[in-house]
Amino acid sequence: DLEDKDQTISVPKPELKTKFADVNGSKTVKALGKVKFVDNVEYKNLIVGKEYTLTLTVMNKDTNKPITDAKGNVLTSTTTFTATKPNGVEKVEMTIDLTGYKTVELVAFEKLSHKGIDIALHEDINDKDQTVKIVEPAKPNNPKTNDTFKALGFVVAISVATLGLFVLTAKKKRLTK
Repeated sequence: DLEDKDQTISVPKPELKTKFADVNGSKTVKALGKVKFVDNVEYKNLIVGKEYTLTLTVMNKDTNKPITDAKGNVLTSTTTFTATKPNGVEKVEMTIDLTGYKTVELVAFEKLSHKGIDIALHEDINDKDQTVKIVEPAKPNNPKTNDTFKALGFVVAISVATLGLFVLTAKKKRLTK
């Protein structure tokens, strides 16, 4: 009898919560080449002994679209695990080439599936725990043309002063002999 509450059991719905950062735990990363990120996904209410797959997709917060590689393919990373307890943590890692990135926030979206069926999502574009800020690297401080001439003038002045001091010291030594 589908209506009989005594014959009905309820299974708690799986839940996900995450902390996304670079491999060193930093939430602010310079856009310098390839960077490894780790998403620590905390799960709740899984069935022990069952196999699950976590899929990480990284979103651009400004566009609310997934980031892509140079060929336009959406970047995702997956890890498959067997739950050894109902609540736990799994890591999903992804390396992203940040070359050419401007200042932007990247947000991790996670999906938990069992036998190909999505059973939990964590997709909050405003979640600070899921967010990493990418910043442009500092530009090299190349001297301006005037700065170069000022520096060159300073070097010439020091050189002339040192040469003058050397000549005076040499003359003084000759006079004392």
